[in-house]
Amino acid sequence: MEQRTYTEEFTANVVDRLLSGESPASVSNELKIPLRTVKSWQQKHHTPKATQRREKLRGAFQVVLDTHSKIRSTIGTSKAIDYSRNTGGQGAQYSRSDIGHQLIDFVVDVDKAAKDTLTPTEHKFFEENLTTGDYDPTVQSSSFLRLQERLGSVFVARGLYPTSGYFKPVGRGR
Repeated sequence: MEQRTYTEEFTANVVDRLLSGESPASVSNELKIPLRTVKSWQQKHHTPKATQRREKLRGAFQVVLDTHSKIRSTIGTSKAIDYSRNTGGQGAQYSRSDIGHQLIDFVVDVDKAAKDTLTPTEHKFFEENLTTGDYDPTVQSSSFLRLQERLGSVFVARGLYPTSGYFKPVGRGR
């Protein structure tokens, strides 16, 4: 029997349909994939552990995005920050001990994480809507939930979440 492989996007589409209440049999028939494959994906994504992990990643996304938006409303976008003003004319410098530099670093790190992770279309949506707060968090499509989970995972992996860990002062040697 031939072993078929499926893209992550295709698998995510199937899981979204199952999570929205569609029966495994109808998904299997319509997409012409084996019923046992659909049922295995359903079991994998319906476990309490998987649901809890997805909720945690969406929470990480929300906390990082809220912090990012608050900081950005104060200092501007990472593209518009005048580093020389913040470093006495010396250009961009990395410093974890100065809160002004930490804020700038955080905005730049979040913007870079989004740019590295998202497709060009998703990144445009991120820049135009999410970072400005011009979106309704109660309206969440399945693709937006997946975007939150992907970015949440990247934010955790890069140490942007929890934000309290990112902004923790680094001790100075005596």
